Parts: sequence; C-alpha cells; structure tokens
Amino acid sequence: MSASIPKRQHFIAQMLLQRFADENGKLFFFSKQFPAKGVLAITPRNLFCQTHIYTAKDKHGAMDVRLEHYYADLECLANAIIEKIVTSARYGHKPHFTAQERDIWDYFFYNQWKRVPDFQRKFFQTDKFESQLKAAAAAFETNYRPLTQDEERDLQDPAWLERVKQNAKIHALTRSSPRILAFLKEKGLGIAIIRKPGKSFVVGSFPVVKLAYPGRQHPADPTAEIWLPVAHDVAVSPAPVPSRVELLIEIHADSPVRAINAAIFKQSTAIAGRSQRLIASLSHSR
Repeated sequence: MSASIPKRQHFIAQMLLQRFADENGKLFFFSKQFPAKGVLAITPRNLFCQTHIYTAKDKHGAMDVRLEHYYADLECLANAIIEKIVTSARYGHKPHFTAQERDIWDYFFYNQWKRVPDFQRKFFQTDKFESQLKAAAAAFETNYRPLTQDEERDLQDPAWLERVKQNAKIHALTRSSPRILAFLKEKGLGIAIIRKPGKSFVVGSFPVVKLAYPGRQHPADPTAEIWLPVAHDVAVSPAPVPSRVELLIEIHADSPVRAINAAIFKQSTAIAGRSQRLIASLSHSR
C-alpha cells in the first residue's frame, strides 16, 4: 500500500490523548467489549484508532482519504489552541482567543463530537441503513425504471452494501451543520480546571458528554452542559454567556469531576486515563 494512504486512523487525536497520559507517557484503558481483560496500560499511538475508518472507496477499490487528511490538518491547528487553553488554565488565566482561534476551536469541538464510532452508530445502524436503501431502490423502480440484474445483485452483496454504507458515512462527515456551528458560535467558552490533587478527567471513545436534567436534553436548554475534557485536568464547554466571554471554573470538589467521568463512561465503548485506580473504579460501576 502506498505510504500516502494512512491505514491506521485515529478518531481521537494522539495530541489529545497525550494530555491524559501519566508521567511515563502511558494511559490506563478499559473496554466494555473485552471486560475480562480488565484495565490495561497502553500508549496513545495504539488507542482509539481503526483501520480506514475515514477512507472511502469507489467500485474499483480506489481509496479516497481526503477526510483523514482534513482531520489531520484540523488537529494540527487545534493542538496550538488546546495548548493555549490548558496552559492558561493551569496558571489561572483565560486564553483570550482571537476570532480565528475561536473558530478553529468550534470546528474542532464539533468534529470531535460527530466523528467517533460511538456517535456514528446512533445514525448508521446496519439494519436501518439496508432497509432504507432497499426502500429507495423500490421508489426508484416505481418512479423511473426497473433495476438491472447487476443492480439487483449489488443489493444482495454484503461487500457492496458495506462499501455504500461506509461511503455514506464519509459523505455525512464531510458536511457541517450550519445550525450547530451557529449554536457554538453564539455561546461563550467555559474552561474547568481541576485544583484538587489526585483527581483527573478520563477520555472516552465518545468524549463529548452532555449533562442534562430529564426532559431538558436539548443543547440550547440553559441547564444543559456539554463538556469535552482536553487534558487530565482541563475540560471545555460552550457556556450560556455571550459569545466572546470566557469563564474559568476552578474545581475543588470530587462530584463535578465524577459526574463528567461517569457520563463519559456510560456513553463510551472504552475509556482511558492516567489513573489506573480511577479507570478500575469506573469499570466496576457498570
């Protein structure tokens, strides 16, 4: 395979994972898919990645990795933004973003939310996708012409269906929602920094978490909170204040950290963090 085709593709950037690692550059990892393995030590390079998760293919097998390259470029820009957030927060300062820096952050936050497999599975269920595809084929026959033998054969071919499903996911990921980006743009920026020794955030396979009361789940609800931990001691949220306002929130108690970590664990297939004890504790809370 050509070196220009990245096979191993991370859905959570290594630059983000490294900010959750311990002093030896390792993370402790637990997967709900393999619970018998318990908590394992792992490096960021080997965590939260899949083969060709962002690669599209045409009918001849040619690969299109433009989405992977887009994410790599976005992560490069976001790395400097996140470093500014984390460093400023640790010194007790706000980052004081420029308009351009804030736009980069919003795009990174939005893409990190929607690009992970745990999120995609909610919208690309195999049975539902196949039934919708067959319904579309039936409507095509009704409105235009009968399917050819080759087209009928494709609809029965699991490999063809998988390729079409993958390409549909890639197409969806290349499109941005103006409504969601506008929602993020009109919000302020909340930055939480843990000040209590020994406490830390985890990173999950579904890392953006929403905390909301029953019946008040909409992100626009003023009581709903949406958090993305970006380091073991820092998390960021769109805040219900004017768009240019930045809030620095110091956490001195256990409960806010535990609430975010527990919510991330609940919605994620796997979690990781710098504390083996913390990951073990969450894994036993199922």
